[in-house]
Amino acid sequence: MGNRLQFETNTYRSMASSLETIGKWLEDLGFPVGATRLGEYKRDLERFAHAIDENEIAGILREEGTQSLINSLFESAEFRLIYDVLSARMSPELERRLREFIGGPPAYRDENSSSSNRARSIGFELNLGARLLLAGLPVAFHPDGDLRFRFNGHQFYVECKRPLSVAKVPRRVAEAQKQLLARYETSEKPELARGLIGISATRIVNPGGGYFETESRETLDRGMSAVLDQFVQDHGHAWQQSRDPRTIGCMLEFRAFVTVLSENTPTTGGDLALTMCDGLTADDERLLKALAAQVSEGGRP
Repeated sequence: MGNRLQFETNTYRSMASSLETIGKWLEDLGFPVGATRLGEYKRDLERFAHAIDENEIAGILREEGTQSLINSLFESAEFRLIYDVLSARMSPELERRLREFIGGPPAYRDENSSSSNRARSIGFELNLGARLLLAGLPVAFHPDGDLRFRFNGHQFYVECKRPLSVAKVPRRVAEAQKQLLARYETSEKPELARGLIGISATRIVNPGGGYFETESRETLDRGMSAVLDQFVQDHGHAWQQSRDPRTIGCMLEFRAFVTVLSENTPTTGGDLALTMCDGLTADDERLLKALAAQVSEGGRP
């Protein structure tokens, strides 16, 4: 974890301007955003930019610390990705999910398991769908299930889970496996259906929403990959024994706010990785490797 941040006015003014554009888009869809977490992120970024201009940033940080700023920067990045990729692909189902996505508490550390985590769970679906679209996959957001796309002659289904604690990983994986079984049975060609369990590791790996420091983009990439490798080592047993041979892998995601020291640049680092279930046929192993190669090539925001 890091403890140093560098402040540049343009960074925050630019991001606040982006959030203004996103807010207008959402309001045009009929979703008032002023009282939502998006409105709070925009006000935070504008306030920090003004404080830098007026040489008041040191006083604000002494009184409030950096947590609010870090959170607003981190959360804003997900809104921007979703807007950039999905705004031209709107559908009734996407609108329904967006309406839920803008809710919830401003910081994920303040979520609870009863209801307030729903917004970011929807956000994970939208985020993952956007990244797969960036990788060139024809993702559809269907009312019956989280994500689906066709690849190499197979209909893929993805059920997304965002466990809030280590103890809940096996339970959420079991839920996804059960949901995938239902998707296969309603598929046009059940024998060609394949499934992936999508898991966000962000809340488990970094429950407090802190930020990281890294020396360079290269060390950032290695660090993000190491986080997911460790997550697989710790929790892979939950999904590697598949309940159905058509469920062939798990798609893992991790995101965090990062400062790249060599560039004096704040950024949201993230990684997306595919891991295989045990006992795959040679054909399914080749299929998953081909999918992983395409996602790795184009699935970064």
